[in-house]
Amino acid sequence: MTPAADDAPTRRLAVALLRKIEAVLGLGHLPAKTVDEPVFEDAQATLGGRPLTSIDVITALAAVQEEIGVSLLDRVDLAEAGTLIRLGALQ
Repeated sequence: MTPAADDAPTRRLAVALLRKIEAVLGLGHLPAKTVDEPVFEDAQATLGGRPLTSIDVITALAAVQEEIGVSLLDRVDLAEAGTLIRLGALQ
């Protein structure tokens, strides 16, 4: 985890992004610690242990992109970020 990803404002933003994604995808409530879990680490993207389809990933990334204004549909960005807490740190 990068040092910038470990501060309270970034954590609050990451949790807010998680809540937005939950709402957009209809996932129900996930624990706040989900922001520290890898999303794009393996071939199958997951969030809170739940597998995400390709359309789920695109929908979630579009929602995050809208919130923080950072283009996330680039594989380099995805690979670099990896977790929601790190996505929050990209702002």
